[in-house]
Amino acid sequence: MLAISKGIQDSIKQLCVERYYNPGDFVEFTDKLLSLGVIRQTYDVLQNGLIFYSKDAVLYHLPVSEVDSSIDESSFDIGDSLDLTRIKSAIQNFDEDKLSVNEFHHEVACAGIVYVSVHLNQRTIYYLSQDGKYFLETY
Repeated sequence: MLAISKGIQDSIKQLCVERYYNPGDFVEFTDKLLSLGVIRQTYDVLQNGLIFYSKDAVLYHLPVSEVDSSIDESSFDIGDSLDLTRIKSAIQNFDEDKLSVNEFHHEVACAGIVYVSVHLNQRTIYYLSQDGKYFLETY
């Protein structure tokens, strides 16, 4: 098994903390992750956690509560099915700095999304819903 450097994990966490409190440009953020060997990042709504992957290993698992201990993931209302209008609106509002990261995660859940997978090399994001449908975003 590949030994994962604590330094890489610390760097990933620091990037996430910075992004949580000052979202900024997503491409810049993902480029920094790529430089650390991350090729995919996922967000699990039910666990309210991020997982970072290299080609052949899980590099780091980061519960959002480690970034902001005031977050109560049990307060997320998860929609029963994909609400395209709501997810598109959430993405646009987040991109325009109208939503915090936590508010964005809440809107993602309300739109029926349970899992998000960001493929950094392809600059593609899959939003997978409770009912097995998905929304695909490129950045």
